[in-house]
Amino acid sequence: MLTSLFYKISLKRAGTVLDLNNDKAVMFNKPVQLDFTSSGHYCLNIRRTTPVEHVPESEVLLVNENMNEADQKKVLVKLHRQFGHASAERLKRLLESAGTHNQEIFKTLVGVVESCETCLKYKKQSPRPVVGFPLATVG
Repeated sequence: MLTSLFYKISLKRAGTVLDLNNDKAVMFNKPVQLDFTSSGHYCLNIRRTTPVEHVPESEVLLVNENMNEADQKKVLVKLHRQFGHASAERLKRLLESAGTHNQEIFKTLVGVVESCETCLKYKKQSPRPVVGFPLATVG
C-alpha cells in the first residue's frame, strides 16, 4: 500500500468529509475506506484498484522524426524530468526500446541532459587530483 500525507488545502479541494466513527471518508463525492498504519494513523490506498488498459511504450514515449526540433526538445525535457533527471544514455535505451533509433533525436537528447539546470547544479563533482609538493632540496 502506498501511503501519503495530505495537505489540508488538498483535502478541502477534494471536498473530503471524514466519518471517523465508521473509519470512512468521502472524497470527490465518492466513498473511500480508510485504513490504518502500524502506528495507528489513518491512510488511504492510493493505488489503482481497477486494471489499467495496457498502453505500449511506443505511444507513451512518442518522439519521432515528424516532430520539429522544438517539439522534440519539449518532449525530451519532459521525459528527462519525469524519469528523475535520468542520464542521456538511460533515456536513449528507453527510447530505443520504444522503437526510436533516430540519431538526431539522440543528439537533441544529449543537449537536453547536458543543459539541464537541475542536473548541472546537483551533478556529482569530479574528484580533485591529489597534489603533492616537491621535496625541498638543499642547494
